[in-house]
Amino acid sequence: MSQLGADRFHAANRWLRLAAGVALGLLLAGNAFADEVYAPAAAITLPNNQVLTAFDISFDDAVLEAYFLADRTNAVVEVVDTRTNTLSAQLKGPFKGATGNNNTSGPDGVITVNHQEVWAGDGDSTVKVIDLLSQQTTHVISTNGTMRADELCWDPRDHLVLVANDADSPPFVSFISTDTYTVVGKIAMNGSNGTPNATNGIEQCQWSFRTGMFYLNIPEVNGTGNDMQPGAVLVISPETMSITKTFSIPNPPCAGPQGMAIGPENQILLGCNDPNGTVPSTVIINEHSGAVMHVLAGEDGSDEVTYNHEGHYFLPLRWRHTAAIGSGRRSEWSHRPKPGGRTAEHQDIAARGEPFGCRRSDYEPGVRPNRQHLGRNHLQFGWRC
Repeated sequence: MSQLGADRFHAANRWLRLAAGVALGLLLAGNAFADEVYAPAAAITLPNNQVLTAFDISFDDAVLEAYFLADRTNAVVEVVDTRTNTLSAQLKGPFKGATGNNNTSGPDGVITVNHQEVWAGDGDSTVKVIDLLSQQTTHVISTNGTMRADELCWDPRDHLVLVANDADSPPFVSFISTDTYTVVGKIAMNGSNGTPNATNGIEQCQWSFRTGMFYLNIPEVNGTGNDMQPGAVLVISPETMSITKTFSIPNPPCAGPQGMAIGPENQILLGCNDPNGTVPSTVIINEHSGAVMHVLAGEDGSDEVTYNHEGHYFLPLRWRHTAAIGSGRRSEWSHRPKPGGRTAEHQDIAARGEPFGCRRSDYEPGVRPNRQHLGRNHLQFGWRC
């Protein structure tokens, strides 16, 4: 799920083809922009007759033009070149693999940091940091839990990664410095000191370049673990590493907020799980107030979601099907991709050749793997924030 990249339309379109295809055995679906009718277009063959039966989170880095999949069957992070739809690397961790228990399996959540490293959660409450040039694990960071370290998100401005131990009791999040590779803060979701009593784990988080805040999904608060009670979205300050706001998410229209995508203006799409099939909708909320801005009927069951800056639409990946949801203006909501450009802010960023999510004051000269030489000892100069 990408937050950065100069070409958001092509990146999200590749992400859709790959992510939809994973559910069909790493088949890639067709063009999301045409008519929302998807068909297999290619197949990615794993080496040495490997198969894929257990996997978790995937992530698309638009700058590298690479797609990363947490493959538990083979205990690797698969790296796919999204220009050619071919496997370019298998990052070994080492990871726990599929243990038969979801809470102790890995890899789990996966992201890239500075387009140079893969950060992946594992089933032993650690985060593995893998250098993309050498393909070697450079750091193993313990979050000091008993179950898996799961979903992650990156704040390039404050140089922090937020990671959730969703299956621990109580579940908690850790703040990890991308400079020192150490845990620098933690929040336990146990109902004390202004935290929610998270009774069904923790789900996707995102960092907003507009507000500079982390946003974190709590599927259920003070319930019995079945997403029947309302969940919440937490607003977390990277500076104080504390919760500044708690948005209660009404149920209905959203049962079990899981996926999260930062959209245009003040929009955040929530992927609403609806595990009991009784609340068939998902929602877009206001990032400042948490108020429900729009209810999208028939779009329940989504988990991981993303936003396409170039095409101006959300992509919720659902266990029922995948849809493209237009987001151009608050008065124009539909279930078809809406042609259109970026916001004025995005156009300005693109014109400067700067990555999304960064301010000019955040930049420092750096290097990143050349997207055409991923995994080889080849560097090109870029910006790192």
